[in-house]
Amino acid sequence: MRNNILIDYVKNCVDEFLGNEENQKLLKRKYISEMTICFQIGYIMKKRLPELQEVNEILNNEQLEVDEEYSANGKKPKKVYEKCQGGRECLDCGDCYIIKNPILYKQQKILQYIENIENGECKKRMRPDILVHVRTEDVDNENMNPQHNVRNLIAMEVKKLYCKDVEQVEGGGEFPKKEDKAKDYAKLSYLTCGIAYNFKLGVHLSFKKEQGVYQARYTWFVRGKVLPEEDARDIIVQ
Repeated sequence: MRNNILIDYVKNCVDEFLGNEENQKLLKRKYISEMTICFQIGYIMKKRLPELQEVNEILNNEQLEVDEEYSANGKKPKKVYEKCQGGRECLDCGDCYIIKNPILYKQQKILQYIENIENGECKKRMRPDILVHVRTEDVDNENMNPQHNVRNLIAMEVKKLYCKDVEQVEGGGEFPKKEDKAKDYAKLSYLTCGIAYNFKLGVHLSFKKEQGVYQARYTWFVRGKVLPEEDARDIIVQ
């Protein structure tokens, strides 16, 4: 299966959200939280799950779910960079977004997280905005294996407003300079990393007003990297 199936599904759902006049009004309101927006988008994604029928061969017909703020990993919580122990080798490879992040890495925040993990002090839990996956609540973490990660399809982080303060990434995509959005990017890099949760597609979604109408702005993550949409579409996922 190519990632284009997942990308089309995401864009179809967001297009439906933006095509609703009430949702356009919602985005204009100053004090509407991102959780409200995630709920509306998640509802549409749940309704349109049949568009992902092609992935049944990968999932062995297991039940796909759309969850918001889903923080569990088996019978334990998801934790940021939990499997980056000794991960300086991963960071040094230079391919992962985390090493290239101009805010988090320069401020040594990532390395501090990893040092805390190695000392057994990792308490930083992860709550992705929206996930499309098969839940594994009945699986002991000791019994989890790579096959369980096959069930992880899409991880999304949503920001209400497009960040103007960005740097362009060579080959496509952007780095946000604001720390909260930079953390979202690092989270998506880790969620799509093969050594961790192995989500097939990471999506950073924000909204920009153009000619009086809000439009979607996407950054795509595959295998820990920021990729242009054309490249992300061509990747075969298993």
